[in-house]
Amino acid sequence: MLHKIEAGDPEALAHAKASAPASAEPPPKTAEQLASESATQAADRDASSLLNTLRSRFDVNEHAEQRLKSGEGFSQSDHDATTRYKAQLLADPDFRARLLAGEPHANQQLFLANLVLANGVKEEASA
Repeated sequence: MLHKIEAGDPEALAHAKASAPASAEPPPKTAEQLASESATQAADRDASSLLNTLRSRFDVNEHAEQRLKSGEGFSQSDHDATTRYKAQLLADPDFRARLLAGEPHANQQLFLANLVLANGVKEEASA
């Protein structure tokens, strides 16, 4: 068959083209595409790791998990309320004593408050 292809036989050439792999290699990705994919994968890995830690230590509801996975953030009023709540916790000597003693509920309260604050404020839809 190879000698027919080398000789330019139209039937052999058509058969060879038909049996060749149909898909070509995709074009190489740009540096921007690779960086974007890398950042997305890193964010997904971080969110998964954080959620696994949360689940192992605390009872986390599905709504909080979804917010963390999506990275959508919390409303400004949620953020402000959490800032006030955290300030109240840290101003309470009893809470600080329980926190320093490693009391699980005190750790959970501070951790979840920090989580809300670290996740940021979601952007409001413009009218």
